[in-house]
Amino acid sequence: HTLQCCGTNRKKKVQCRNAALMEYIGPRPLYCAEHISLDPNAMYHKCNFLLDTQPKKRCKEIVFKDFKYCYKHFTDWLEQDFVGSEAAMKASFLLENVSSILTRLELEASTARMDDVELYQRKCKLVPKYQRMIKSIRSHLSALEKPPPQQEEQKSLISTITNFEVINATLDISNLHNNNQHIIGENNCFPTYDYTEENNITPQLFDFEKDETSSQLLDLTDDDDLTSQLFEFVDHL
Repeated sequence: HTLQCCGTNRKKKVQCRNAALMEYIGPRPLYCAEHISLDPNAMYHKCNFLLDTQPKKRCKEIVFKDFKYCYKHFTDWLEQDFVGSEAAMKASFLLENVSSILTRLELEASTARMDDVELYQRKCKLVPKYQRMIKSIRSHLSALEKPPPQQEEQKSLISTITNFEVINATLDISNLHNNNQHIIGENNCFPTYDYTEENNITPQLFDFEKDETSSQLLDLTDDDDLTSQLFEFVDHL
């Protein structure tokens, strides 16, 4: 049944004709949304968010006193007050509080379903609001876990420098290997190097089958003639 608000109309000096707040959790309020602040035992208050379109006008949504803003402006409250070193801890406690209220609301709605259809419908209207609050808190917690953009840039720079150093080190090893692959005419062998033992580079000679055409030696004393002599040697093979 409908309960009349216990508040007083200031202009007419008569009792308010509005119905007492019907969308609630727990004990039934005795005042309407307009006069809810007059109830000393009320669990609710008006949302404190200031509207941009109307200066000095606040949002008319009713919310638990545990929360500064309603579900519409919940993200603004998180961004304003849940910052700093203890932000994640505070947001986690807030998430537990909202989750417990939502659980209680769903239980009350389930109970009222058989006894009071109107009350059941009004409680069901509140469920999406608290679900939206939970979603906002979880999004805020995820944002808090991410490192600041400056740290991301530093990590990216360090990774780039590390990759650059690895590439340079690979090129140095490749150049060292190529410089050691000289073809020596003595014994008609191509020396290679074994890098399996640390700090112990041992030349290993792999003999090629000798024939009359490959018996001539290459003179490496002149670096300018190295390429031409190499091609001549390959042509003879």
